[in-house]
Amino acid sequence: MDLHLTEMGEGTRRVAFIHGLFGQGRNFTTIAKRLVERNPELRIGMIDLPNHGRSPWTDSINYADMSTLVAQRLQTWSDGTPVALMGHSMGGRTAMHVALQHPELVERLVVVDVSPVTGDQTRSVFADLIRGLRHLDLATLTDRGEADRVLRPLIPNDTIRGFLMQNLRRSSGHDGREPGWYWQCNLDLLERDLDQVSQWPDVGEQHYDGPVLWIRGQLSSYVRPEHRPVMQKLFPSARLMTI
Repeated sequence: MDLHLTEMGEGTRRVAFIHGLFGQGRNFTTIAKRLVERNPELRIGMIDLPNHGRSPWTDSINYADMSTLVAQRLQTWSDGTPVALMGHSMGGRTAMHVALQHPELVERLVVVDVSPVTGDQTRSVFADLIRGLRHLDLATLTDRGEADRVLRPLIPNDTIRGFLMQNLRRSSGHDGREPGWYWQCNLDLLERDLDQVSQWPDVGEQHYDGPVLWIRGQLSSYVRPEHRPVMQKLFPSARLMTI
């Protein structure tokens, strides 16, 4: 299985981005453009995780499988040269797992707004969002404006609703699909295996000794003071930045 990767820049220094749940690589397009403009030596790869964006769907979802697929994609994309790897939320956990399992592929690591722990509010938050998306009748949907009106009472935050609606696509019937609206992400699988997304796998005594930058939002509860011991154990060179 080959994960979809959108590339930007023609430099030799590789930077890879991994998105979060319900996202896709192109979410980082604006950031990638600015980085390449400032640093022409960069070549940026924005990866679509399995069951997201234009990457293939799978029968299950867990961090071990996702990190294996990401490592394979990094290997082919960079010819084995270590990359700077950044992951946000679910992509952050995946990036951490890649660094622990395949440190030879990761020059440095950036983790955004997630910790290597189990039991945060990921499941409860995203379960509510999935229920909202399920309320949309794709068979009778006429246009995106109608979808926005239907979802607005269920997902009132405009930014979150707009982000989720990026997964709403319409097929003309020429791409092998039945004509009509569909979800680009594997909504059935993500709903079924949502518990796996909120769990951090057992990695034993592994650790990644390369430089790590942890970025958290000041009001976020996904990176808390009590998480620091496990962060430092797995990533002893980690530095925390609060925005």
